[in-house]
Amino acid sequence: MAALHVFVGVGSASEGRFAGTGISHFVEHMLFKGTERRGVGEIAREIESLGGEMNAFTSADATRYTIAIPSRHTAKALEVMADAIFSPAFDAGEVEKEREVILGELRLNEDDPERKLYRHFWETAYLAHPYRYPVIGYEALFRSISRDDLISFYREQYVPNNIVLAVVGDVDPDEVMRDIQTHFGPSERKRFLAAAPPAEQDQLSERAVEIPLPIEQIYLMLGYHGPPLNHPDLYAMDVLAIILGEGASSRLVRRFKEDEEWVLSIQAASHTPRDAGLFIIRARLLPDRVKLDRLLKGVSEEIALMTRSGPKRDELEKAKAIVLSQFLFGQQDAEGQAGDLASSWALTGDTHFSARYVEGIRRVTAQDVRRVGARYFSDSKRTVLSLVPAALSGPGEAAAGETGGSEIHITTLPNGLKLITQSVPHVPIVSLYLAMKGGVSFDEKPGLSNFMSAVWTKGTERRSDAELARTLETLGASLGSYSGNNTFGISAGFLSEHLDTILSLLHEIVTQPAFRAEEVEKVRRRILAEIDREADNPFQTAGRLLRGALFKGCAFGHPAIGTRESIEGMTRAELISFYNTFSVPQNMVLSIAGDIDEERVAGIVEKHFSRLPASEVPVVLPVLSASGSGPEAIRKTLEEKEQTILILGFPTGMGADHPDRHALSVVNGLLSGQGGRLYKRIREELGLAYTLGAYQVLGIAGGFETVYVATTHEGVETCRKVVEEELERLRSGEISDQELGEVKTHLIGSQELALETLGAVAEQTALDELLGNGYLAFKSYAEDINRVTIQDIRRIFEERLKAGSEAKVIVGP
Repeated sequence: MAALHVFVGVGSASEGRFAGTGISHFVEHMLFKGTERRGVGEIAREIESLGGEMNAFTSADATRYTIAIPSRHTAKALEVMADAIFSPAFDAGEVEKEREVILGELRLNEDDPERKLYRHFWETAYLAHPYRYPVIGYEALFRSISRDDLISFYREQYVPNNIVLAVVGDVDPDEVMRDIQTHFGPSERKRFLAAAPPAEQDQLSERAVEIPLPIEQIYLMLGYHGPPLNHPDLYAMDVLAIILGEGASSRLVRRFKEDEEWVLSIQAASHTPRDAGLFIIRARLLPDRVKLDRLLKGVSEEIALMTRSGPKRDELEKAKAIVLSQFLFGQQDAEGQAGDLASSWALTGDTHFSARYVEGIRRVTAQDVRRVGARYFSDSKRTVLSLVPAALSGPGEAAAGETGGSEIHITTLPNGLKLITQSVPHVPIVSLYLAMKGGVSFDEKPGLSNFMSAVWTKGTERRSDAELARTLETLGASLGSYSGNNTFGISAGFLSEHLDTILSLLHEIVTQPAFRAEEVEKVRRRILAEIDREADNPFQTAGRLLRGALFKGCAFGHPAIGTRESIEGMTRAELISFYNTFSVPQNMVLSIAGDIDEERVAGIVEKHFSRLPASEVPVVLPVLSASGSGPEAIRKTLEEKEQTILILGFPTGMGADHPDRHALSVVNGLLSGQGGRLYKRIREELGLAYTLGAYQVLGIAGGFETVYVATTHEGVETCRKVVEEELERLRSGEISDQELGEVKTHLIGSQELALETLGAVAEQTALDELLGNGYLAFKSYAEDINRVTIQDIRRIFEERLKAGSEAKVIVGP
């Protein structure tokens, strides 16, 4: 694989006379909307037809454009990228269509409490510096941008001397340099003067803002002004953020989430952009004014304690291990490396900044942490922004080319446990994935598997939750449980030097889970809070209603998280019984990939896990198809929302190992993505949606197909008609060979990208083996996709996606 990353040195903080309009973001949207040589949609289709993916995003300091593609097409990707960057058309009609798309994005942001919290916090913390402006802009100012404004701004900012290009991957450097010179070289240096933002004055007193909204929980963000990216205090501030609020054993998480139970979540982060940034603490609480006030006081106490006494030695070492682990895992794929190189050079003038950053972290002392705490943290200078329910208002991983190049082996222990291993020695990291059949398909009560899985890793018979978290974080390791539609299990990532310790801990978690009563109750409260939060989300509400309509009276129709009634009534004994039923070795697949000696790993796994007694594999529970009551239409009203969600769902009856899943993937490829039919008609031609697409969900014995559009109340009926028209066109086989070929190439390239990291390979091989596809199924994916014909697609519609068999759900104002 190869990755191209273009870093343009303009973002929302350097828009000058256009400050607050979101013009940088608008230009970003327009650059892939046609050039002097390529029409609308041709850029995306050309890249996707080569198996690649492209993306773009805007931040305060930069606008970035990326292409990830099989390395044999690097030259073509460079040519396409240069055409997009230096020859955009800014077609007048497309400008207006994309304006409507961005207005949809603005509405989507207004529906998301987290995004609203972020926007209001930054405009409160900064009074002069343009970091206060949202990247997307303010609606009134955004609407004022003309096509001439876009072109003028583009010509000022998109000059070669304000652009950094990075290319990383399995490429020949000399050939790449020649291609870069060919495609990027003809653009000449131009007069350019970067806008100098106004300096932010010292904050003299606390700024506290509370905004009442129709929400179910409290969203809090508080922060202090901090250093810029190039300041030597950067390292100590990042270490302090990890010690205070990253990981289960961090001070804020341990005290306020685990011990006091005042918050549902809490994190700390030091945000260091080009100019002076912010140290931010973010939390989510149940609607309780007393706990909010106590939390604000408690955070001040923890910061004062850190400033006075400094971190303990183990805390300091743990933080350094976490930073090192994050850095190495972030360098696994070509995209991560290209983005790191481009941003490092553009923002610091040092392509090796990340490596030097790690060394800077290693040199941080306890005294450094105390010093920066005393320098930057003062309650009289902090900013506090809270969104509260209206009723509370008022005081009170290794790249794909590398992982794919080494053999994957499987062995079966005498008790039935299957072990998959792959040695990839390029980076000293390891990923593992333990999978067992379980999940929604087997839930006797809604949310049972999810509840069990969330408690499962909250301590063992030998270690409390806090002790287990502290052990993992000291090693710089991540380990967490999951529960999906068909499986549950554990994933972990760690440095290879800690392999023995992690496998020993995994064995302890699998064989000696505690399921302590107090942890059960903590998780119960968090799940109930999450159920309330999901009620505020139109997408999640629509998805829950769809599953219930398609699979009435069976487990697969339940929401994975459960219902308030089921979670409130679930007992500790039921969690333990579910776990004991499914955690048998014949139901386990353990996949380990990374810097390992496979024979040694096999020996360690056999030593620990061969003692698990063999037991019968759980009987597969049937997943019912639609109830037989015919198609159903559901309309759900959510007040105070801007977006309307339309979802169509077809019961397919296809299990996770059904061979027709590949044909349905092609159907989804024809509908989804920037080159897909829905995108072209609904977003490009009509400008009625920001996000849309199609996907399939496969169960153990049945599944469903989903087509979705996020639009406006006024546009939902038009979108519904377009979706049904495009489904009918596919149903009749109205597909060209070229379109089919491009979609197949895109799907194959997307799979290559998805399997770039060790963790992704470990997960894919474990799940494929467990669900009956075979651990090497991913290797035949390209062949399986290329085998799909237009006749297969017509058959899929006749057998699986019959007109009139779908359920329709609309959620919105």
